[in-house]
Amino acid sequence: MNLQAILGRGYFPRELPPAFTTNSFASVIDGSLASLPSGFRFRPRGNVTSQASIHNLARAGTLRRKLSIPNPVNYFQLSSAIVDSWNALFKQMSQSSFSLSRPERKPGTTRAILPIRPFDHLPHARARFRAGARYVLKTDINAYYPSIYSHIIPWAIHTKSVAKRDHSLSLLGNKLDKLVRDGQDQQTIGIPIGPDTSLVIAELILSAIDSLLGNEIGTPGFRYVDDYELGFSSYSEGENALALLQGLLSDYELQLNPRKTEIVELPAPLEAPWASELRVFPFRSRENALQNNLVRYFGRAFELSRQYRDDPVLNYAISRLREVPIRQTTWELYEGLLLQCTLVEPGTVRFVVEELFRYHDGSYLIGRDRIKETFSMIIKAHCPIDHGSEVAWVLWGHLILGIAIDDGTARLVARLEDPVVAVLALDARSKGLIGKSTDVSSWKSLMNGEELYRRNWLLAYEACVKGWLGPRGGRDFVSADPCFGFLKKNKVSFYDHTLSKKYKPRMGIVSVDVSEGIETGVGGVGY
Repeated sequence: MNLQAILGRGYFPRELPPAFTTNSFASVIDGSLASLPSGFRFRPRGNVTSQASIHNLARAGTLRRKLSIPNPVNYFQLSSAIVDSWNALFKQMSQSSFSLSRPERKPGTTRAILPIRPFDHLPHARARFRAGARYVLKTDINAYYPSIYSHIIPWAIHTKSVAKRDHSLSLLGNKLDKLVRDGQDQQTIGIPIGPDTSLVIAELILSAIDSLLGNEIGTPGFRYVDDYELGFSSYSEGENALALLQGLLSDYELQLNPRKTEIVELPAPLEAPWASELRVFPFRSRENALQNNLVRYFGRAFELSRQYRDDPVLNYAISRLREVPIRQTTWELYEGLLLQCTLVEPGTVRFVVEELFRYHDGSYLIGRDRIKETFSMIIKAHCPIDHGSEVAWVLWGHLILGIAIDDGTARLVARLEDPVVAVLALDARSKGLIGKSTDVSSWKSLMNGEELYRRNWLLAYEACVKGWLGPRGGRDFVSADPCFGFLKKNKVSFYDHTLSKKYKPRMGIVSVDVSEGIETGVGGVGY
């Protein structure tokens, strides 16, 4: 495992707008390991503790997810411990006979660590193991990442009895437990959703449970992150396995999700019916035919999204259209359908923004006024209820399309307590897309040294080094802090304010997993 990779490609949640980057952080840290300030070094006593920045993510339906952006000092410490112990951790995770999400290094991808199998592999896995089964137990763990009790990390690695006897930090599991807690203000419940390090922690725990489960039942099936699918020849065997799994999880302070637990008689679909239908929907190249196809396609996608409210139907529907060339004469219709998606399903905003940008060059007359009005409606609907991801992606849309934000809308943005939103808004303000008269006093109040280790560390650091907001009292609090001063001196930035001018959107169909924060790239959608 490579430290630079996990710092550069495994740190920030992948759902953030692409201007948020940790490449310079990874390069500087990896090249300065021998000369890092002492605060970066793990200390058993008096170690740095911090709060992670929180970003509220939109998901399909009414579901939300709180993404975490750990403080760079604590993230470095945890990443270093994982890299140094990778061989032992990998051996631990490899004991599971069920896992299809065991973390592996993925050079050349957008992430440092990804599951050994992509999410779109699951239909193939189902087809194989169901050949010898009559019934399938389907279940997942209730709020897995947020409910993990950090003290079970040593239980999983060393067994519960060993961990309860030895509380010293010489035990790897105890050290990882402490590093996780130090990065979230000593909280013992939950691990961050977003960083690649959390996939490692999550797999360590469930691999230990898988090993115990496999010793009791010799059944075919798989687990993907926290989703289980196991095959049985009879219903009663499935019931017995369910009781066993519930007991094992209870020993680790975890619970199954009753809404997603069922024993299904085969045959059953291998993937979500809506995914199969949208994947094969035909598009004709003739102009009139294409327009009719788009109307029917989105009409059916809207119906399916109502039927499967908690599934990313519209996200998939939009990403599939990246493969369909839209002609200039069809653009107005397509643009209107995309904007309608953002209003009926807020989780589609980032997919729509990328599509709008792909066609925004001079040959396509994008409806700037219509886009601005729709974006304003989204901000007005989601700012008052602290829905940060919708607002963040709308702001990114304003930045890459060069569309100004009216004063009334900007005032709502400036009240939102989300560091990702604040950084984007301040960038827009520096580029003249938000008026200088907009009151940003709530963000100015955070410009102090204490905030570098609290939830708004990302805003405090970036606003200071970019010169967007002056420090309270005129003191350069970033330079005064040994760790962050080191980062500033070495020109580390966590936000590329130049990217809006050279941005290139993703291509291909995005496969979105409904598990904890795994988006697997190009391919289909599982069931």
